[in-house]
Amino acid sequence: MVNPTISFDIDFLDKYSDQKYAGAFEAKTKLTQREQLKKGEISRTLLGMNPRDAEYQDRAIADALAYLAIHITKAPKWWKDMDNGVECENTELIVDVYNKCSAAIEKEFEALTKKAEEARKELKDGQ
Repeated sequence: MVNPTISFDIDFLDKYSDQKYAGAFEAKTKLTQREQLKKGEISRTLLGMNPRDAEYQDRAIADALAYLAIHITKAPKWWKDMDNGVECENTELIVDVYNKCSAAIEKEFEALTKKAEEARKELKDGQ
């Protein structure tokens, strides 16, 4: 079974302001259908009245922020103070948090897949 939450750390230096952002995050690995729908709702809300007309980069950032809003369960104060990234002035910081979060979740699922493959092999070898 996949762990319900994972942890990951951020250590980011904003090259424009020399501000350092560091800390530990926790995130859900799996989402319910309601959470999946909420993720889409958040993304559309961020994009405004006509989300389909938004620029590709704007849609990508809105999708990343929605992903993080739903998955992240614990975050450093600075992230919360930025309204979970929505008030962040540096896109690179959002991308860094998103990349680390999605990589940690993916790693958890890869480990689960590996265990399943090993169990399948043991069953096959035992026959």
